[in-house]
Amino acid sequence: MLNPPSIEQNTAFEQPPPDGILDRAGLFQRSPEIRANIAGHIRQLREERGFLIYILIESVFVQGDPQTMAAGLREKWIPDGNGLVFVFEVDSRQFSVGQRLEQTVTQDGSIEGVPSYVTTAVLAQASADAKKNPLSPEGFLDVFVTRVADGLNGYFHRKDSPLPEGRTLRLGMIIV
Repeated sequence: MLNPPSIEQNTAFEQPPPDGILDRAGLFQRSPEIRANIAGHIRQLREERGFLIYILIESVFVQGDPQTMAAGLREKWIPDGNGLVFVFEVDSRQFSVGQRLEQTVTQDGSIEGVPSYVTTAVLAQASADAKKNPLSPEGFLDVFVTRVADGLNGYFHRKDSPLPEGRTLRLGMIIV
């Protein structure tokens, strides 16, 4: 078993992977089509919504833990916070997420980026969907990332769509 070097020690972590996937376990050698599908979801979110997703895949963590790695990579690869870093340990199927928890409110009162409550709900649903059927590790990641992309795209679509006429509130004020 190999001990993965820390973020600071490893030059593989200097820049985020161009397609969003750093597969240090060789997981997708058998399934390049699944990697291409996952990379397509990552690319679509980046290009259409400016939302970044990166995935690090390790065989096993002997020292350290995936959560610490995910948080560190999120700070390094997504310093402005508009995205997620997933760290997946193949042997245990442990999945950790690096995300920005603090929210910034813009001048107009809206939340900048994706609110943490949305991210939490999307991740919980994606995880539940991916765990429904026993799949190979690459199949698990495919279902998980597809559901995350679908959930985030749904959020962005709702955010961009005006409220229906029946759901708006109009206030009037009469001054006498």
